[in-house]
Amino acid sequence: METVHEEEEQVDVEEEEEKEEEDEEEEEEEEEIDTTSNGAHQLTEKSEPNFGSTASLDNTPKPPDGGYGWVVVVGCMLGHVLVVGTARGFGIFYVALIEKFQMSAAATSLVPSLFNCLRMVLGPLVSWLCDRFTVRKVVIFGGLMYSVGCVASAFATSLFFLTISFGVIAALGAGCIFTPMFVILSQYFDKNKGKAMAFSTLGAGIGTVIMAQLVTFLLGEYSFYGAMLITGGLVLNNCVVGALFRPLPERKPIVKRVLEDIAEEEDPKEEVSKCSRFWHVLKERASLMKNVTFMLHCFTVMGMPFSVNLPLVFIPPLVKEFGIANHRTTAAMLISAMSLSDMCGRFCFGFIFDLKFMRPWRRPFHTTLGILMGSIVTLLSVTQDVAWLVVICAAWGFVESGFHSQRATIQSTFISKRQMSNSVGFMILFQGIGNITCATLAGVMKDIWGSYKYGFVFGGCVMIAFCSLFQLEYIVTQIIAKRRRNRNQKEAVA
Repeated sequence: METVHEEEEQVDVEEEEEKEEEDEEEEEEEEEIDTTSNGAHQLTEKSEPNFGSTASLDNTPKPPDGGYGWVVVVGCMLGHVLVVGTARGFGIFYVALIEKFQMSAAATSLVPSLFNCLRMVLGPLVSWLCDRFTVRKVVIFGGLMYSVGCVASAFATSLFFLTISFGVIAALGAGCIFTPMFVILSQYFDKNKGKAMAFSTLGAGIGTVIMAQLVTFLLGEYSFYGAMLITGGLVLNNCVVGALFRPLPERKPIVKRVLEDIAEEEDPKEEVSKCSRFWHVLKERASLMKNVTFMLHCFTVMGMPFSVNLPLVFIPPLVKEFGIANHRTTAAMLISAMSLSDMCGRFCFGFIFDLKFMRPWRRPFHTTLGILMGSIVTLLSVTQDVAWLVVICAAWGFVESGFHSQRATIQSTFISKRQMSNSVGFMILFQGIGNITCATLAGVMKDIWGSYKYGFVFGGCVMIAFCSLFQLEYIVTQIIAKRRRNRNQKEAVA
């Protein structure tokens, strides 16, 4: 009898524990709904910009956090290989373009500048298209457009034609692939989102290594015409990537949920008007522009392409300018060194920024990485020794990975969750400005002074200046806060 009673008591205890676990899960679900009710587009701490939302205010199913989601991660990794790898490997194409069209460095640099600018700036529009037509359809359409742009570029007879075919058409296709990869991961993952983002963005480094070597080989074997045709065929595989992005059960469009949120805040019983929606968005953006810390952060993001895109585009022509033998092979090796160290750095800095004792120092440490990255870029113009160039490029890739991958983590320290959606749009806008100006200005300097070295020095100095200003604001803010605390303590004692 005693054993029976003991078993019954044990069953009762287990039932109570199960009920407690269910209550905890319900509380977590309520917290998730609260955190997503302020906006449709959230930004994760360890990822590139996230333009989609994983939860909704209606009966949206919870993210699977595994299962078929890992197939989606593999698809996103392949997408990064094909999109980011091609974009970063365009520096080798850049040398071939100058030889083919015999145009100025400034005019030729407009092609990669426009491509990178449109690919980023289209983010908000593409995220809306994902809600309207599903991620799968948008990515498949983007793969077709990207391929058409590359194939058309093979038949380019002028630089203007290439600017339209690759700088606009291919860029529109790449934008329809790049942003949806973050959207689909946000739909499939919540608790494991950091891991999913880390594994998927690993494809950027892998793609850069592969495409740098492949483009070098294709240009040597088939010239610019054949290389662009084969590249067009390769990027068509993005349609296969899109086919892997199986949509989750139908969910209420993000835009509709946001409008409902605004309507409930103003009057739950009345339908929100267009004027009130516009006024709400305007007030949100105006409040962001008053945030000095956020605006300075946007300027550091605008300066980032001067130390990120510029080396990737101009390393090949710089190596050729130095008169190094087999300049294409050497340039491909340097870009590969950058990419391999970038992959290692993403994992290392993801761990470092999550350490408990590092959390209060995330922002100054991140800004220091930006200053260090700018300094390394200036060193690329100093030495012509291949061994030292490999070391400098590897150091650049490692430092760049920490600064580039942790922008969202830093932004979340001074931006509220309610403002995160609008802040992403602002940040992308400033990055787009940097993308379209950095390579063009470096090309102008080459035309004026006859060397690419001045562009590297200028790009590094721009990054150092913006990051130093951001760091100075942090130091001043900390000093003022410390004095205020001391004053409050003295008043409390008195």
